[in-house]
Order: sequence, then structure tokens, then C-alpha cells
Amino acid sequence: MKKILASTVVSVLLVANLGVNRGYAEMQSDSKTTGHVELVENFEFIDPRDPDDPTQPTTPEDDTNLPTGNVGPLSLDVAPKSFDFGEQKMYQTAHTYQGVQAEDSPDQYIQVTDNRDADVYGWVVTVRQENYLTSDGNILEGASIHIPAGEARCNLNPIPTEIDPTLTGESVEIALEEEKIFYPNVERAGKGTSILKWRSSEVALTIPAKQAKQGNYTNTILWTLTADVVY
Repeated sequence: MKKILASTVVSVLLVANLGVNRGYAEMQSDSKTTGHVELVENFEFIDPRDPDDPTQPTTPEDDTNLPTGNVGPLSLDVAPKSFDFGEQKMYQTAHTYQGVQAEDSPDQYIQVTDNRDADVYGWVVTVRQENYLTSDGNILEGASIHIPAGEARCNLNPIPTEIDPTLTGESVEIALEEEKIFYPNVERAGKGTSILKWRSSEVALTIPAKQAKQGNYTNTILWTLTADVVY
């Protein structure tokens, strides 16, 4: 009779231990941590980038294209230093001149950075002459500077060294009226840093017939970046 009672007690203790183990397995303890960030507009100066790879800085020896000093969040960062056609012979017929040492000089480019809000998009770069080429009161009326369509790249393109089809570079004849030269062509394109590059050898000056007079002529080219949706 005593042996039976001892066996019964052991069985009860085993059941009780199993119940306690299941209770610990089901217990859970939690805590929470908050995250925080405040985003503000970016007025950082953007350095000139390599026109063949906008993710990389440009070569330090490039003095053909200069920083503009503009800051964001939407900024025109770089523009050509000059269009120099050197010393040329006069013609009284219409005549076109190529840039000085165009084959040996670096490519020219303009650079735009758009760091505005993600849902704010669209911009356009225009270009015009502020005045025709002038020398001591003589004006080359109707003279225009030709820029080819060029190649557009963006640092946000999956392969930034490849031409970006979401950006358009126009071939323009720069006169006194504004001409669109660079802009995104699809919705939400143009974010990050975008570059339009053209060959210096394809930049040309055309002087109309019966305008040429001796002189050392200069003028000013104005580039303008505007927030605008153009597609």
C-alpha cells in the first residue's frame, strides 16, 4: 500500500513541472525606441562633376568650364567659361567660324542640380545673347552662336556614364531671344545632378552678310535655369 502512494506522488510532481515550463515559453517582454529626422532645404554648393560620369568630380585642370557659384536646392552649377573664335579673316558674305583650338580643348558643358522635394519636379535651362558682338560702336547684327544637341547624363541614372534618355539637350542658335537648351522630358526626371555636354569642335559663330567691320568684338551669353515643367 505504501508503494502505491509513493508512485502517485511522483506522477503529480511531473505534471506540475511540465505546466511551469510551458508558461515560461509563452512569456514576452517589449520596449520601443523612437526615431527622428528633420529634413530642410539643401543650399549646399555643388562642385563641378565629370561630364562623362556625374558621380565623379571633374578633372582639376579643366578651366574651360567654370563653377557659377550658385547654390540649391535647384541650381545651375557650371557653364562654359567662354566661346572664343580668335582672330579671323573678314568676309562680306555670310560666314561661319569654328572655335579656337576646338579639337584640343576639353568638351564644354552645363550642370544642373535638383535637390528639391521629391514631389517637386521640372526645370529648363535657356540661353541667349544679352547683346550682339560689339566693338567700338560696331555691332555684328544677327550674328549667332551655334551649340550642338550634346549628350545628357545624370548621376541618378542606373548607369551614370550612359546617356540618359529622360533628359533632352537641344541644338540651338544663340541670338537675342531665349532658346531652350536643356530639360527633363518625362515626369519626375531631372533629380540629382544632370549634365549636358557638347563637343567644342561643333561650336560655331555665324556672321550674316554685309555686317563685318574690323574690330575686336565681345558679347555676353546668359544662361538661365527656371523651375518649369516642359514635357
